[in-house]
Amino acid sequence: MEKLRLPVVKGRTPKPKRLSMDDYLKFVYLNLKYTLDRKANRKSKRQAAVNVPFLLRAIILLVLLQPTYFLNL
Repeated sequence: MEKLRLPVVKGRTPKPKRLSMDDYLKFVYLNLKYTLDRKANRKSKRQAAVNVPFLLRAIILLVLLQPTYFLNL
């Protein structure tokens, strides 16, 4: 199995910006303007959630037995 090479962040993180109330309201209105339909969003989340019982051991066993199948997805 290949070793994961995740990026390592070095150095200091930038300080968070302090927003004024006007800036915050602009941010909120921008998010509201481009927000998707909440009902449709909830429905898609419910459909995407796993609602069938499964065994994690079985999935791990499948990955170990057929690793090339899962790497090619």
